[in-house]
Amino acid sequence: MRFARSRIGVGGRVLGGALTLAALVTTSAVFADGGDALERHARTSIGQVNQTTRGIALVRTATDRFGDGDTIVRFAQTHHGLPVIGRGAVARISKAGVTLRADAKVESDLPVTTLPTIMADAAARTAERWSRGSASAADAHLVVWPLRGGGSRLAYAVLPKVPAGIPSAPRVIVDAETGDVLEARDLIRFARAFTYPANPTSTPTPDLLPIALTPGAKLTSDFIDSNNCIDNKTVRPVNMYGFNAKVHVCDMLQTATANSTDDFVYPPVDDGSPAARSDTFSEVSMYYHASRAYDFFRKLSGVADAQVVEDKPLRLVANLQIPSGLQSGNFAQAADPDRALEPFSNAFFSPASGGLGEIFAQIYGVTGGGLWFGQGPNRDYSYDGDVVYHEFTHAVVDKTLKLEAWHIDARGVIDAPGAMNEGLADYFSSALAKDPNVGEYASKDLAAGLDAIRKLDNQDKCPANVSGEVHADSTLFSGALWEARMSLAEDDRMKFDAALYKSMRENAGSGDLGYDDLGKLFLGTLATDLPAGKTALETALTNRGVLPSCERIFEYTDHPISPIDKSLGGFAAPGAQTVGLSGLAPGLIQVHAKITGKPAKVTLQFDAFEGQGSASPFGNATPFTPVVLAKFGQAITWSVKGGKASHDADATAPVDSTIGGASFDIPDGATDVWLQVANKGESDGAYARLTVAFVPQPASAPATTEPATTSTTSTTTTTDDGGCGCVTVGGSSRSSRNSFGLAALLGVMATIAGLARRRRAS
Repeated sequence: MRFARSRIGVGGRVLGGALTLAALVTTSAVFADGGDALERHARTSIGQVNQTTRGIALVRTATDRFGDGDTIVRFAQTHHGLPVIGRGAVARISKAGVTLRADAKVESDLPVTTLPTIMADAAARTAERWSRGSASAADAHLVVWPLRGGGSRLAYAVLPKVPAGIPSAPRVIVDAETGDVLEARDLIRFARAFTYPANPTSTPTPDLLPIALTPGAKLTSDFIDSNNCIDNKTVRPVNMYGFNAKVHVCDMLQTATANSTDDFVYPPVDDGSPAARSDTFSEVSMYYHASRAYDFFRKLSGVADAQVVEDKPLRLVANLQIPSGLQSGNFAQAADPDRALEPFSNAFFSPASGGLGEIFAQIYGVTGGGLWFGQGPNRDYSYDGDVVYHEFTHAVVDKTLKLEAWHIDARGVIDAPGAMNEGLADYFSSALAKDPNVGEYASKDLAAGLDAIRKLDNQDKCPANVSGEVHADSTLFSGALWEARMSLAEDDRMKFDAALYKSMRENAGSGDLGYDDLGKLFLGTLATDLPAGKTALETALTNRGVLPSCERIFEYTDHPISPIDKSLGGFAAPGAQTVGLSGLAPGLIQVHAKITGKPAKVTLQFDAFEGQGSASPFGNATPFTPVVLAKFGQAITWSVKGGKASHDADATAPVDSTIGGASFDIPDGATDVWLQVANKGESDGAYARLTVAFVPQPASAPATTEPATTSTTSTTTTTDDGGCGCVTVGGSSRSSRNSFGLAALLGVMATIAGLARRRRAS
């Protein structure tokens, strides 16, 4: 699949990270609370620490005030009135008028003209071929798109429309001069793992509990709005890719009403019966937990009426259902209103936009971003407090850090932004619940014997627990946060949470962050707000290989290298379009092997798997094409400039199908070799069972030599028994070898329905 599914940037690092706090601090007279004075103060502070902002157009986008008197002023960069995506500045100013932090991530190499060569309707047509939605000229927004490694292009950010409830939020960046696709991603934030203080497992007896955000006669407040997906046999026409169809859909209704004592009292029905598919208890449970999460983040900010997510109100939907017959491709059945809708076995957050405008087109009449909850065969996801907290945190991240999907550092590509999005969702859910186990109730929808989906009380670290799948790669980061939190005195833990949340609102604009980037951002705020927390977090991040950086080099010993979690199938190999590059996409990991004796060649053998995006359903993406890189003497180093990645490998080679890998001549005197699998294709792939073999020097007459292996480290990998064609690509489910034939909307929805079910097993 081309879209990097994450519940969740790339390339650049937070500027000013090397500056000391003293260098950032400037003093001034205490300013009045007027916006103009505050803005001038912030602009001056930013200019003092980052000279590149001079002559750069910055527009103030938000002013966040905290209960301790701190104010964070955020700016977005523009160029002749167009947004420069992912670029901006931020200043944190104390109550006394002291600048505690100033930072900027701006682009100076800007397009000479803002007049496009191609028109918006042409960009929309191009985007349709790269997404699951339909698009028109109105969905194409002219922007300035910074390239990895510097430089920028005038581009259209096209936000195709998809039917409401379909877990997809595509964004396609189309070059406004050449018509090339610069990036194609899905911004959906899925959920599969959650922690909760109250659920049918840990608190099996329902109780009448106070609601944090008081609703009216129905479950609606100024900040959240709860709905139920009810099957009223509605059939609506849909047109996508020129294909006209009718689809049986549910209606978004509020079924919960207050009784005579202003309470919402309905019995739980989570037994898999038809009645459970539209039970009102789901709607009540969802609203209660979402209001609790809202209140939690308000307390962290210290502002009682803060709006902590982008949408007001934030739409909540329980009991999401999809048409019958979609998985089998029976379109007539999908349009039959007399056939019962099928429950959707998952939950997800869908943002209102890609940061530019509304994209979640609504055949249900629902606009804006929202949290969507379905039902599995064994569990209703809206019954889980942590499912709701997890998804709600994704909405908070969308408003603050705006984390993307992939990041490129010196060692290659990594899904750190998406993984940290998942990790933060788990962390704050656990902090609210005061429980490191994520998903005690929802886990039973995945497997009867599973006691939790993820556990924050872990020892996961880099590189052992890196695979390119965002949920799996989240635990080393969330585990470090949880470890640091629990090492503090109980009275300091809420202060620690508040400092992390404040840091999230201090982001200068780029969602392209590595583990180390966000770690340093957190440490900078903790140094001021909770020094003991800084020490604890710095220790945890260092011990887990996050600081100074997540190197992702596996030492080769005596076993084939595969991800530590065998259910993942292989390491992800995202394609160029997924990571927003032209040309070769860097690899995720490197393998280091010692060279003993004087062998003639070194061979890297591995099992390669096509990802969901290979053999593109629209026929316009090159397939996963693995390429092997080799460097002798030191690790391979990557850099990015002008939207292209380059490396310093000594040699590259395509895969030789006769050996299942690539072979390289070993130069005289070499004692070490580093090997990496990169992707020359536009579509995603995966690989596993990496094996290093050395071929000895030929005798007087050439002889065929059976490769002798020296394999993976047991501390970072497990031996894989092979035979599994299940992979995860670009942060989405690793459970498909299929390419999806999406000829029209119904095919799209069928794919998503099938994907939801396959994700349950990953």
